[in-house]
Amino acid sequence: MGTLAFSILIVAGSAVITVAGLIAVRKFGKRDILRRHNELTGHILAVVGTLNAVLLGLVIVEAQTRFQQARTNEAAESSTIADMRMYAEYLPEPTRSAVDKHVEKYVKLVRDVEWDSPPSKQPNQLAMKELRALWKLACNFTPSNSKEQNLQTEMLASLTQSFDLRRFRITTGRHGLPVILWTVLITCSVITVICTYFLAAESLAMHAILVTLLSITLSMGILVVWVLGNPYVGDWKIRPEQFTRISTSGFPITSDSDPFASETKKTETEH
Repeated sequence: MGTLAFSILIVAGSAVITVAGLIAVRKFGKRDILRRHNELTGHILAVVGTLNAVLLGLVIVEAQTRFQQARTNEAAESSTIADMRMYAEYLPEPTRSAVDKHVEKYVKLVRDVEWDSPPSKQPNQLAMKELRALWKLACNFTPSNSKEQNLQTEMLASLTQSFDLRRFRITTGRHGLPVILWTVLITCSVITVICTYFLAAESLAMHAILVTLLSITLSMGILVVWVLGNPYVGDWKIRPEQFTRISTSGFPITSDSDPFASETKKTETEH
C-alpha cells in the first residue's frame, strides 16, 4: 500500500471511529447531565486542546528539521564522493582510472540498489566494497610531489566526510522518532477528541461534523509528523537526486568540459 492510500485510510478511519464514539456517548449518556457540565467541559477542552496543539506543533517542527537535515546531507554525501573523481583527474594512471571506476560503481549501487532497500538490508555490502576499494587506493597512493600529496589529503578528507554522512543516512533510516513521543502525541490527540464528546450540542449532525473536522485535522498533523520523521521511507521520501546528477554529469572532467580549463586556455590565447 502506498503512502497516499495509507494516509487516506488513516484519516478516513479516524473520522469514522470518532463519529462512532460520539454516537455511543450520545446514546448512553444523559444529555441533561452533559448540558449542565458544558461550561466545565469547555474549559477543560480548551486547556487540553491548547496543550495538544503546542505539542503537535513542536513535534512537527522537530520532524521538519530532521527531514531538511536529511535532504541537506544527501546533497553533501553525493558531493563529497563526486569530489573524489575531481581530485583523481589530476593523479597519474592507473590511480586515476581506478578511482573513477570505483566511484561510478558506488554511485550506481547507492542510487539503484541501496537507496530503496529496506533499512534492515542496509548498508549494501557491494557499495561498502567499493568504498573500501577507494580507501585502499587513496591510502596506498604514493605522492611524487607536493601537488599529489595535497590531492591525496583532500581525497582522504572527502572519503571521511562521505563515510560520516553515509552513517547518518543509514542510522536515520533505521530509527524514526522515539516511541514515547508517538505515544504521548497520539494519546493527547485521542483525549482531545474524547473531551468533545461531553459537550451536549443540540444537533447531533452538527456535533458529528465538528468532531469529524477535528479528528481529520489531528490525524493529518500526525501523518505529517510520520512523513517528515521518516525521510527515507514512503512515497514522499527523499530521492537520490544528487547521486543521479553525478552519474549523468559526464565525469570525469576533461579539459574540454572543465570551465576553468577552457577559460585559462582562452586567456592564454588572447595574450
